[in-house]
Amino acid sequence: MQKRLFLSIILTFLTLSNAVGQIIIEEKPIEDKPEPKIIDKANRASDRDVDSVTRLYFNSNWSSTFRELKPNGDLFGEELGTRADETRANFWSFGFGLRNKLSKHFELEVGLGVSRNGEKYNFEGQDTNFSYTTKYNYITMPIIAYYTYGEEIRFVAGAGIMPGLFMSEVQNQEWLTTKNAPGKKEIKTKGGSQAHATAVSSALFRIGVELMYSRFWSLYFIPEYRIQLSNTYSKTSDYIHKANAFGFNLGLTYQL
Repeated sequence: MQKRLFLSIILTFLTLSNAVGQIIIEEKPIEDKPEPKIIDKANRASDRDVDSVTRLYFNSNWSSTFRELKPNGDLFGEELGTRADETRANFWSFGFGLRNKLSKHFELEVGLGVSRNGEKYNFEGQDTNFSYTTKYNYITMPIIAYYTYGEEIRFVAGAGIMPGLFMSEVQNQEWLTTKNAPGKKEIKTKGGSQAHATAVSSALFRIGVELMYSRFWSLYFIPEYRIQLSNTYSKTSDYIHKANAFGFNLGLTYQL
């Protein structure tokens, strides 16, 4: 009797041990599921470098221009005459280009544009009036080195050189005769004229501010002083003409 009871206890123990072993073997560890990656489409551009190496700019320039005018020596020179009474004239110019970041505070800008300068004249007599505005048009390639400081609002200062290829000279004349009859005439001289130099060069000096108003776009306002270094006219012309200008640049940049 005791022997049967002992065998029953052993069989019961073995059966329970086998069942517990199966439960332990079949039980799988709970793995932590990775959280799904949420992609914010609005901030997808954040993977790009905010301080991009290269930026594209679009520039507009307003300038009040005046000229230095003097006779071209004893051999070709002529007296200034009424041209001595010419005054400054205002013009808009436009351009675009690339601005490359060289280091934390220095950038190099290379562009292409259309630049204008000139002068005007006005005579009012008792019976007659006569006036004209002369405009010189150039295809230009400004090359400017900038120093910048700041993050969202940046201080910008730069200097450079601006070669220009002569396109045309346009003079718009207006008059009023003694009989109060108005008149108007346009005189245009295109590139290739023997009276003008094929190309000129100017020095640029700029200082202003730039507002980084979004991740890739910025708006800038940069006053400028420009000095023409070479003669507008040819070597054998009557005068030596050099245009100076003071104005401002207003434009946008986009980080590539």
